[in-house]
Amino acid sequence: MNPPPLSSPPAKSSSRGYLLYSGIVIITFFLVFITACVITYVMPKKYESTLSYQVRPLPRLPQTITPQFFATEFEVIKATMTLKPVVQRLDLAKKWNMTEEEAIAALRGIVSSQNIRGTDLVEIKVKHTNPEQARDIAKEVFLSYKKRREDKERELIEESLKELEKAIVEQEEIVEEKRIQRDNLVQKSNGNANDPTLLEVQKQFKTQVSLLEKMRERLAEGRADQSAISVIILHEEPLIPQYPVSPNVNLNLILGATLGLLFGLLMALFVRLVFGRRISG
Repeated sequence: MNPPPLSSPPAKSSSRGYLLYSGIVIITFFLVFITACVITYVMPKKYESTLSYQVRPLPRLPQTITPQFFATEFEVIKATMTLKPVVQRLDLAKKWNMTEEEAIAALRGIVSSQNIRGTDLVEIKVKHTNPEQARDIAKEVFLSYKKRREDKERELIEESLKELEKAIVEQEEIVEEKRIQRDNLVQKSNGNANDPTLLEVQKQFKTQVSLLEKMRERLAEGRADQSAISVIILHEEPLIPQYPVSPNVNLNLILGATLGLLFGLLMALFVRLVFGRRISG
């Protein structure tokens, strides 16, 4: 018997299918990768300017930094009352061709803040397509926030001082009562300095006078705090950024290459599942 003839068509069919699937993977890869390159190229470049500061509570006021402190301050930084003066001072509504309300909303979208891990420092970051505007906005946002924060501290000091002034008036009345009581006992004792009642009243009078003097000292210190308040300390000034932070070219190209390869493999698998028999036939 003659051996059966070797069949070559399956090998040619397998080779043809391999080339087809490889071609699908390569073409899809380059299409996705080139698309990622084009998108990265046309994306607007954004620059980021950063500053850092520290909030220092006044020593004679109750501690104001609570677990919710930083979250609250981040909201204050992006609040309308903070951003509105920035829009007005930099004339952003005119520069951006927007209404004032629209400019405030746009400004809120490019301003961010965060606590520097492990410290009491806070960063304010501003991203913008114009590096000079990014620096100017970061500076003005900080100044506006600083003014609001220090105005609030002054209000707290003023309220505290008013309460202290009220307490001083009441203490002066107590001292005056003790003074009158002491003078009356001096007259009744006929000059007897060892009179027990007189000694006790004199002791009470000195105690109340000493308390009054301390309250007046605290008032003077509070007035000094009010006139020289500085609870916000700038540690790093915003600079004009030299290089854009977005788009991230390297990341976009890596993602484009990864997605291109993945889509290519999926496309080749789809073609094989749907048209595999026709290709092999």
